[in-house]
Parts: sequence; C-alpha cells; structure tokens
Amino acid sequence: MAHVILGLRVFGLLVTWTFIAPTNDQTISREGRTAVLHASAIAALWSLSAVIAGLTTMANILGVPFKDVFRPGFISTYLMSLPPSRSFMISALIAIIISIAGIFLVSLNSIAVLAALAGASITAPLLNSHSASLGSHSLALTSSIAHGLAMSAWVGCLWAVTSFVKAKDLKVVSRFSTLAAISVAVLAVSGITNTYARIDSISDLWLSRYGQLVVLKIIFFTILI
Repeated sequence: MAHVILGLRVFGLLVTWTFIAPTNDQTISREGRTAVLHASAIAALWSLSAVIAGLTTMANILGVPFKDVFRPGFISTYLMSLPPSRSFMISALIAIIISIAGIFLVSLNSIAVLAALAGASITAPLLNSHSASLGSHSLALTSSIAHGLAMSAWVGCLWAVTSFVKAKDLKVVSRFSTLAAISVAVLAVSGITNTYARIDSISDLWLSRYGQLVVLKIIFFTILI
C-alpha cells in the first residue's frame, strides 16, 4: 500500500506542476521547482517501497517467510524471473530515475517526461495484476491500466492542488476540475469494462465476492462524485 500512496503523490505533483499550475514560460516556476524536489525525495521512498513490495510478492508466490528471501542466491534466482516481482522492480527502477532526474531538470517539457515516467511506474505492477490472467486478456488489461492512471490523476492531483484551493486560485481549480471530470469518466468506463471482463452473468454482482466488491465501489464512487 505504501508504494501506491507514494506513487500517487509523485504523479500528482508532477502532473499538477506541468499541466495545471500557472506558468509564463518553458521553465518551471520557483514554487513548482520546490514541488518537483519534493516529488524527487518522495520518489526515492517510492522506489524503496516498490523493492520491498517486489520481495514480499516473491515470498508470497513461493510460499516462504519473508526472511527466507535473503538466503544466498534466492533473490538472484527468483526476483526477476517471476513476472509480478519483476514488475515491482521495474517500477522501483523508474522511480529512482525520477528521483535523481528531478534534482536537475527545470524545463516544463522535462518535468512532463518525468510525469509520464511516473505513470509508467504506476502501470508496471498492473501489467501483472489479476486482470492479466483473465480470458478477455486485452480488454481486462487495458481497462485496468486506464483505471489505475485515471485514479492516480484524480486522487494525486487533488492532493497536489489543495494549496491552490486554499488560496482560491480559480484558474488552477478550473483546470483541475476539467482533469477530474475526464478522470471520473475514464474511471466509470474502465470500471464497467473491467467488470464485464470478470463476471459471467449479472447475478455475479451479488453472488460473487468480486461482484459484491464492485457494488461497494460503485456506492463509494457515487458518494465521492
């Protein structure tokens, strides 16, 4: 869970200060620079948490206690050979690149590239989620990725624009509202598509555990919007 929260924060900061916050030229503002450095520091923690998530995932798949993954040769043998743990390591690598690059980059275009990399890092574990093993592979995987990115944009940027809301910066609030509306639409469509790919009949919505979770998510989602 830590890597998810940290990823949301980094992605939200980078997207906000690249596309939502006001700017007058091609170089990020002083406030934006501070935010990017903050994102850079968080990205380092994100990378560490992704490594831990990869090791934990590997231990769970192999059915061994976490401490056993540090036995000689264990990590070198299994960590990159198991797709789920490998995806976390890819996420960790991208996050550390963001952390290092964020210290030096100042142009809006370069920060936009970091935002794209953050999106890729968020996406990497989704490529090996339960959606990837479904019969409707392409449909489930695409909807899962779209769902994850839309949620990241909505929640991450909402977190990042809080200071603008407090300052009553209507331009930023308006830009975020547009992004939020698009994100909500993508969440709704991808959620419906994902559900379609997972259930066999409408009755599964109340008879299966997954269906019941979907109903709870729909109720929570409706409350939020």
